Amino acid sequence: SDWSRQVEDACAEARMVADRAVSETATAASARVRQAETRAAEAEERLEAERSQVVASVQRIGELETTSQNLRGEVDALRREESVRRAAETSVAAMDESMGQHALTAIQSDL
Repeated sequence: SDWSRQVEDACAEARMVADRAVSETATAASARVRQAETRAAEAEERLEAERSQVVASVQRIGELETTSQNLRGEVDALRREESVRRAAETSVAAMDESMGQHALTAIQSDL
């Protein structure tokens, strides 16, 4: 019957439209997935680059801390040397003054 044929034709057309829509949706979804995968890969590359920079910075900080500690040790040693030198100068000056006094006393007693 004609009515039954029209229903079958309408159903067939609806299936074709649905198949086309599903195919287009699947193609668009695949394209979005590929774009998302590309963006994810780029983000991972940037993350790895940043991570490498952080690791390098942490290593450099460690090196600078070691250098700083070594220099502080050198400064402390130099301060101790300076303190010893000043004490020696003071001692030598006191000795010179004492010897000068003794020499003056001896010269005066000889007169």
